[in-house]
Amino acid sequence: MISRRHLLATTAATGTALTGLPALTPSAAAEDRSGAGLRVRSTTVEYAPHPLGLDTARPRLSWILDSDARDQLQSAYHIRVATSPDRLGEPDVWDSGRTASRQSVLVPYDGPALHPRTRYHWSVRVWDGQGRPSPWSAPAWWETGLLNSGQWQARWIAAPAALTTPPSLEGASWIWFPEGDPATEAPAATRWFRTSVPTPGTVRRARLVVAADDGFTAQVNGTEVAAREAVGVLKAWSHPVTVDVTEFLDRGTATLAVAATNAEKGPAGLLATLELTTEDGTTHHHTDATWRTTAAEPPPPGRTRTTTTAAGPPPRSWRPGAAGPGAKCSPSSPPPSCAARSGSPSPWRAPGSTPRRSASTKRTSTVSASAATSWRPAGPTTASAWRTRPTTSPTPSAVGPTPSG
Repeated sequence: MISRRHLLATTAATGTALTGLPALTPSAAAEDRSGAGLRVRSTTVEYAPHPLGLDTARPRLSWILDSDARDQLQSAYHIRVATSPDRLGEPDVWDSGRTASRQSVLVPYDGPALHPRTRYHWSVRVWDGQGRPSPWSAPAWWETGLLNSGQWQARWIAAPAALTTPPSLEGASWIWFPEGDPATEAPAATRWFRTSVPTPGTVRRARLVVAADDGFTAQVNGTEVAAREAVGVLKAWSHPVTVDVTEFLDRGTATLAVAATNAEKGPAGLLATLELTTEDGTTHHHTDATWRTTAAEPPPPGRTRTTTTAAGPPPRSWRPGAAGPGAKCSPSSPPPSCAARSGSPSPWRAPGSTPRRSASTKRTSTVSASAATSWRPAGPTTASAWRTRPTTSPTPSAVGPTPSG
C-alpha cells in the first residue's frame, strides 16, 4: 500500500522536475501549430513561375494554397524580396510584414523601385483563419529587363530593302458560275474559273490573293500554288490566302486557273487578285467580268507540278463573264477587310448543268467530257444578296474577318 507521505513526496518531486522544463513562448507555440492549416504550393510573378525580362515596374505576385483540412481561408500574408536566396531571412529589398488580406492573386510588389536587368528572389507565407502561419514557400525569382525607353541603347535595323504592303483586294468582285442565286442558294459543287493576264515586262514581284466560299485550288501557268480545303475551316472565305508566285511567271501571258468548291448548298463565291510588279510599275488583276467559268472539269494544262512546259491558250469555248457589282475591299495584313460595294445587281443567267454528287466523297464528280465545252460567263455575286445570306453560313461583306454586305 502506498502511504500518503510517499504519494506527496512523489508528487513534489515530479512537480519540481516539470518546473525545470523551458516554457513555450507564444510565438514558438504559433510556430509549433504551423502546418496544421494552410501551406503555399506554388508561386508566380505576372502569371509565370520564373519570368525573364519583365518590364513591369511593380510586378504582381501570386501563390496557390493547399491544406489537408476543409474550409480553410487565408487571413494574412507576409512577402519577402531580396537580391539573393540567402538574404531572404533579412531581406535587403522589401519586407511586407504581416499584412491582413485574403488576396493571394496578383498582389502588387510594393517595395523600392526595381533596377533593370536584375534578378530578385522572393518568398511568401500566409496565416489561416485561426491565426496559424504556414511555412515559408520555396524561394522563387523573377528578372527585370529594361524598364523604360531611356534604358534602350539599341537601334532598329532591317534588311536593305523597302517595306512592302500586303496586296489589296480593292476592286475585286465575288464571282461564281451562273446558276440559281450564288449569293444564297448555289448547289454543292465544284466550279472552274480561268483568266489570262499579260506580263509585258520582267516580273520582279507577284502576289496572288485568293478567297473562296468554301474551298479552292489555284494554279498559275499550270502549277498549283495555293489550296484550301472546302470543309473543316471555319469561315474560310473570310481569310484570304496570299502566296508568292513570282517564280511561276515569265514575260508574255500568265494563265490563272482556280477550282472553287461549295461544300454544301448555300452561298458560293470566288474572290482573287494578282498583284504584279515589273519595271514599269505595279498592276492589279482582279476577279471580274473577264474571267470565264465552267461546270465541267477542263483538261489539265501542259504544266503540272513536275513539268514546266508552257500552258496552252484558253479553250475557245470560254466566254467573257457579265459585269456587275461585287465587293470592295480595303488593304489589311492579314487578311484584307472588306465592305460591300454599292451598285445595281446584274441578273444571273439560267442555271446550267450541275455536276452529279458522288456517294463516296464530299467533292462532286465531274460531268462527261462533252460538257467541257459548256463554258458560261462568270457571274458576280451582288452586294444586296450578301445581306440576306442564311444564318447557317458566314455573311461576307466580300472578304475579311467580318464581311458584311
